[in-house]
Amino acid sequence: MSDDELSESGDLNIGHYEGDRDELERRHGFGKAFFPNGDTYEGEYLHGRRNGKGVYRFASGAFYNGDYIDNKREGRGTFVYPDGSKYDGRWDLDTRHGYGIYEYENGDRYEGEWFRNRKTGTGKYFHKESESISEGQWVDGKMTGQGSIHYGYCNFQGRFNANVVKGVGKFIFPKRRIEINGVYKAFLLVDESFPEDGMLNPQYRSIWTTNSMKPLEDIEDIMQN
Repeated sequence: MSDDELSESGDLNIGHYEGDRDELERRHGFGKAFFPNGDTYEGEYLHGRRNGKGVYRFASGAFYNGDYIDNKREGRGTFVYPDGSKYDGRWDLDTRHGYGIYEYENGDRYEGEWFRNRKTGTGKYFHKESESISEGQWVDGKMTGQGSIHYGYCNFQGRFNANVVKGVGKFIFPKRRIEINGVYKAFLLVDESFPEDGMLNPQYRSIWTTNSMKPLEDIEDIMQN
């Protein structure tokens, strides 16, 4: 059947189509599809498949505006989610993949690399409430490895493990020209409400111990840190 097309949910959804066709009556060129579930697609087709630029609007209010290859989001595109959050960046096989910017419903923002919908690689996370910036490496959606947190009055440099700050680090206070070195020790918080067979969301508390304090000797030290 020439009008068969997969909706974004993956269901075979014939619906209604208005637009160009090829010699076999397949959707080809520019057109608009109306799906029974309330979704719509307006954009380019190639022999019956979404290919090229297009806008897919979901009945939920979410929409995607960007590139398609073989019915999948692939290339550059913007996705606005039902809660108002937004991703603008690279896609591959319907997943956030490559460099992109995600703006969260609460005003937070992440700018950096993604791998299959998870923050993975180098990135920056802007916290609206605290007005701080977490910058470093991310693995499977969490900050891991060497990183830093920039506050309005100081910078912290150290190591992170799945968003938990742990190990040797230092605080830099540029205006006071002071560097404080020390170590963070992470302690697991035990919650009796967690199931006996394991913690679904283990929580940690990091405690700082100061080892030394020294003045920043010149402006180059401040700029480097």
